[in-house]
Parts: sequence; structure tokens; C-alpha cells
Amino acid sequence: MHTLSSSAQGYAGDEIDLRQLVTVLWQQKVLIASIAIFGALLGARETLIYSHV
Repeated sequence: MHTLSSSAQGYAGDEIDLRQLVTVLWQQKVLIASIAIFGALLGARETLIYSHV
């Protein structure tokens, strides 16, 4: 049976560095924005095409 202390030790290395995450997302902001704009344009296109049905 695992004790609380041995169980907690397994999660010691499972931390998320939020600063590193934000840095990576900020470096890829052009790609993220491009995908978002593409999705919005695709959705608007489909709405205009199928709204006349």
C-alpha cells in the first residue's frame, strides 16, 4: 500500500513552468493567430454558403 508521502514524491517532477509555457505560446503567436483567422474565415464562408438553404 502506498503512503501519502511516497505517492506525493511521484508528482514532484510533474510541474508545469507557466513562464516557459507562455514564452512558447508567445513565440508561436503568428502561427496561432493564422490558424484562428483561417478557422474564422472558413466558418464565415460555410455560414454564407449554407445560410441560403
